[in-house]
Amino acid sequence: MKKIWNWGVRTWIPWAIPGVIVAALAKAGALLQNNIFIYIMIIGICLITLLVVFNKLKEPYYPHLIGAIGLGLLFQSTLLSPGLIGSDIHTEYYYYHLALDGWDTSIPYTYNSAIGSTVIAPFLTNVFHIPGYFIFKVIYPLMFAIVPFLLYFIFKKEFGSKIAFLSSLFFVIVPTWSMEMIGIPKQMLGELMFVLCLFLILVSNWRLRIRLPLLAILGTLGAMFHYVIGPIIILYFGVSCILLLFSKRRVFPLRWLSLIVVLLLVSNIIYFSSVCQGNPLRSITNISSGQIAKVLPWLSDTPDLVENAKDVELPAVITESGAVITEPDALEPDEPDLFENQSPLIRSAIGLDFMDANIWGKTFRVFQYLTQVCIVVGCVCLVRQRKKYSIEYLSLCATSIILLGACIFIPRFSTIINATRFYHISLILLAPTFILGGRFIFRNFKLLTICLIIPYFLFTSGLVFEATQQTDISTVNMPYSISLSYRRVDVVGVSTINDIAVRDWAVDHNLGNIYADLPNSLLFSEKVEKVWNVNWRYFRLVLSTGEYEPGKCIFLSERNNETETLVFKPPAVRGASVGMRVAYPYKEVGLDELIARCKIIYQQGNACILEVK
Repeated sequence: MKKIWNWGVRTWIPWAIPGVIVAALAKAGALLQNNIFIYIMIIGICLITLLVVFNKLKEPYYPHLIGAIGLGLLFQSTLLSPGLIGSDIHTEYYYYHLALDGWDTSIPYTYNSAIGSTVIAPFLTNVFHIPGYFIFKVIYPLMFAIVPFLLYFIFKKEFGSKIAFLSSLFFVIVPTWSMEMIGIPKQMLGELMFVLCLFLILVSNWRLRIRLPLLAILGTLGAMFHYVIGPIIILYFGVSCILLLFSKRRVFPLRWLSLIVVLLLVSNIIYFSSVCQGNPLRSITNISSGQIAKVLPWLSDTPDLVENAKDVELPAVITESGAVITEPDALEPDEPDLFENQSPLIRSAIGLDFMDANIWGKTFRVFQYLTQVCIVVGCVCLVRQRKKYSIEYLSLCATSIILLGACIFIPRFSTIINATRFYHISLILLAPTFILGGRFIFRNFKLLTICLIIPYFLFTSGLVFEATQQTDISTVNMPYSISLSYRRVDVVGVSTINDIAVRDWAVDHNLGNIYADLPNSLLFSEKVEKVWNVNWRYFRLVLSTGEYEPGKCIFLSERNNETETLVFKPPAVRGASVGMRVAYPYKEVGLDELIARCKIIYQQGNACILEVK
């Protein structure tokens, strides 16, 4: 045992030291809320990349560095405050909180089907006494950081170590990793299962009798973690089976992969139809029917498809009286032109909003378009040199291309989860095509890194946004950093200990419906049902009409009172929200006059609960 321990220390720890430093800088910057540490981390990542391409770092460093860089980019935001950062994560925490006394599988909400929140996190709390916030802020990001670590080995087998390192690096510096995924633990865990499946198919040398059961288990777990990842895994493996029929270079037996697809399809249907009163399965079939009707309009007369398409929920506000008010922005009619009818993020990706961006936004788009050109060129290189790569990997890449094509050419397809998240999932296989195409265009790794990868990362890390003191986040302009910029602009709700304490007091005293802005509505959604009506849309509606109900309460966080602003989403563009947020001054929305007529019923620090007289 001592010999094994000494071998591990000598061979693993030295290679991990630079990566540990990167992750430590992110942790220090978040916990101390000091941007200097984050700046040093960003500069350190750039230096590490240069050292790799100039052959100054040995190969054993690569996987540890990739895992640490991915973790650092997550930790800089997840550890930023005592509360949770993101959007979906608050609702997931609510179902974790409910499941502490036992998982009620009958609650008809899709998030209730995610076992990361309803089974694993409650188990860790009840058995090992690990706090829920720690699980969501630390443990799940740690698990998610395994994804780029595994991708390095998948890419290495196909392309070699240097391309594998740069490909994995590109995967984590695309801003979806650090801006969106931090708030979606269910997708973090689902993607980890997906990548583990890919590792078993493309890299593992274990016997089939071990790999096949693991594939079935991990694929099923992917669906149980996230109801969208399940169908995506089936899509990837199913399309691969079809494409593999036309090749004789197969390594993984086609009949067994087909069996895995059937098993996953059956397990998905059984699981999604048995939990949450079958709501996840209905959601998946409704979405599928709606997309089929768009692609094949001649089927629109089919009663089932039409009926299912009508069942898709529109954004709505449930008032205290029970009336449902559908948000007007979401009802904007579709425009006839294909690309004009796309979501804002897809329009940005294909260059339709270039003239609308400011000079820095235009500069970022140039680098973004270059990465996309590299991916297209890389796909061509992949096809031309197809005999160098495993047919299994090529077939999986083809599925990613199909997924991206659907986002571009099928209106509203990207809004199923989000265009950026589809892009993120597709890069799990396609990230190396960026490096292949970039090497073809720039002729070598050094020029590619200096001219494109590092400048792109400086934008996606939010460093340029902060250095140029940008403030507009109401449109898709350029990436920002939650950790670097949240003090200047309201990019995300960063809750304090006092905010959480006042929230808990309000919940414990069962105050009923409360007016709150978007970040504070999310804070309350961790402990109360959505129908409890701590709903920012309802508050915005009330502010616009001025019809305040006497006896109602207003929750104002420390951030609200320090900046004297309320944060809401801007109006939806073409029926699609892009997740942006705008801070409105108290005076602009008329809250300053209302506060003068309210009394404080509870306060801790600068956070408070007001009662409307």
